[in-house]
Amino acid sequence: ALSPKYIIVVKKTCMEKVFSSILGIGYSENSNAFNTSFPSCGNQKKYVNELTKILRNILWGVIMEKQNKNFKIKIVGIGDYGIRFIESLGKMPNVDYININTDWAIMGKSENQKLRIGKKITRGIGTGAYAEFGKKAAEEDKELISDSIKDGSLIIVVAGLGGGTGSGASPVISKIAKELHIPTIAFVTSPFDFERKIRRKTADDSIAQLKNVVDVLSVISLEKIIESSSEYKKIPIYEFYLEVDEILRLSITNVIKYINSQVIKEKSMKNAFKSLKRDGIYNLICEDGSFKNFIEIFWIK
Repeated sequence: ALSPKYIIVVKKTCMEKVFSSILGIGYSENSNAFNTSFPSCGNQKKYVNELTKILRNILWGVIMEKQNKNFKIKIVGIGDYGIRFIESLGKMPNVDYININTDWAIMGKSENQKLRIGKKITRGIGTGAYAEFGKKAAEEDKELISDSIKDGSLIIVVAGLGGGTGSGASPVISKIAKELHIPTIAFVTSPFDFERKIRRKTADDSIAQLKNVVDVLSVISLEKIIESSSEYKKIPIYEFYLEVDEILRLSITNVIKYINSQVIKEKSMKNAFKSLKRDGIYNLICEDGSFKNFIEIFWIK
């Protein structure tokens, strides 16, 4: 007999709505579905949504852990932004997280694997926004990086472009994955128009290099997000970056869930990746078109 890993106590009046959502049946925004008895939590709809998310992740995780034991996704956060972002991600089944930086004071506080690169070139104090230093730091520790990702079935690279480490090291790390014949998807952000020209040029150069070494490249434009809604112009910058994080989180988790399900069905990463192209990676990354105004996607192969 199996011992339960989770024990969940849920008020009876919630369950029909919660499991309808988990099964994809959904509910109408204008219905009276939320007028029944709920705990006194203020926002009834938010309560059901949060509970649904928790249960869905638990059920999805149990299935994937059992089915895909030999399949491993590696999410690599590169530079300050990449690390900060993946530190905020919740744990997902069959996913390992790697923090890579040249500034050894900014390595994150989680239990993620941490690679401190570029001891000779940066001495652990960062690149000073010079992408060439980020590139050389990754090349210096190529063997260390290779050892950390070589058992991955899929590599997801995350970085903010315009600075030194993310812009310089991301193409090198992606190239290492390519040499190991591991499919690679890069999710990167591009700078605002008001930022220095050198940052925009650095980002453009990095994007051009990434196109030569990744299978899929997703570029999120911070400038276009701001332009997409007047509401974004009214909020503090830290809240804006939380919105960016949420966009990126949805894009990445959509892809991971799809790939995991396809590996079960197709029995191989190669076939799962073909399915990703056939079924439309655009809709997964762009949340069925919701993000189309500020995400640009390049399917390289």
